[in-house]
Amino acid sequence: IDDQTREFLSNYPDKKVAILYGIEAHVRVKLTCFDLLESGYTVHVLADAVGSVREGDRVVALKGMEQAGAYIDRAESLVFELLRKDPPMKELFEVFRMDRSGQMWGF
Repeated sequence: IDDQTREFLSNYPDKKVAILYGIEAHVRVKLTCFDLLESGYTVHVLADAVGSVREGDRVVALKGMEQAGAYIDRAESLVFELLRKDPPMKELFEVFRMDRSGQMWGF
């Protein structure tokens, strides 16, 4: 994590959960995950929202992050988990739709 990100996170000392997504899962996402875990954060990596040029790199990166202590989730399931204490299911289903391939998208 760079200094700017550390400074940003220091403004929220009571927030210790991070949700990661992005490109280059085997480099940027993985290193960020390890930094956050070492800093005491609970880390959720969205498997359906990280990518690498080579699929094998993505798969190995996800496995490594999980072995290091991160939770590997799908975006839709994480949304429901985070809202489980007061699940506004009907409203949530209006926001999240599934296309024919099973990929989630919001609008």
